[in-house]
Amino acid sequence: MHERVGAPVWLARTRLDWGRVLLTHGRPGDPERGRELLEQTLATARELGFATIECRASTLLDAQ
Repeated sequence: MHERVGAPVWLARTRLDWGRVLLTHGRPGDPERGRELLEQTLATARELGFATIECRASTLLDAQ
């Protein structure tokens, strides 16, 4: 929905939250999908200057 309405900061925050959740799930493919979402979050945050979101996504990715 955030993508559809053009709300990049909310989209980045949603991807950050989903990525964090998926990293901790034990189902097959969840950690990989979580990393993918966090990488998307990181790219968006860097592009648009969302420093806090960038830091959080980077921290989660570095912990993997």
